[in-house]
Formats: sequence, C-alpha cells, structure tokens
Amino acid sequence: MLLRLLRGHLRPYAALIAGIVALQLAGTIANLYLPSLNADIIDKGVAVGDNDYILSIGFTFSRSASGCSS
Repeated sequence: MLLRLLRGHLRPYAALIAGIVALQLAGTIANLYLPSLNADIIDKGVAVGDNDYILSIGFTFSRSASGCSS
C-alpha cells in the first residue's frame, strides 16, 4: 500500500530521482578510486622520484576528491 502511494506521488519526479541516483553512483565510484590513486602516487611517483607523474596523478586525485565531497 505504501509503495503504491509513493510510486504515485513520486512519478513526476522520476527524472530527478534518476539523476540523483546517477550522481550518487558517480560520487561513490570516485570515492572508491581515491585509495588506488594514492597508491599509484606512492608506488610509481614517490618511490621513483618522478615529479611529473606525481603532479599529473595528484591533479586527478584532487579532481576526484573535490567531486565527491559531500
């Protein structure tokens, strides 16, 4: 009964709800990607001393971090 009532009232907002779900999914994926970027910076940049690699991956890291701040 409650589900039928909610479906009826939320129908006009279906596109907005789908957008919110998509953005939440994108934020979650970005959040899960951050530890991998951090490991890459340490393993391939700091350990070898490659400053260009550190800066390029660090830029990607900061874009991902700012995109998923909630």
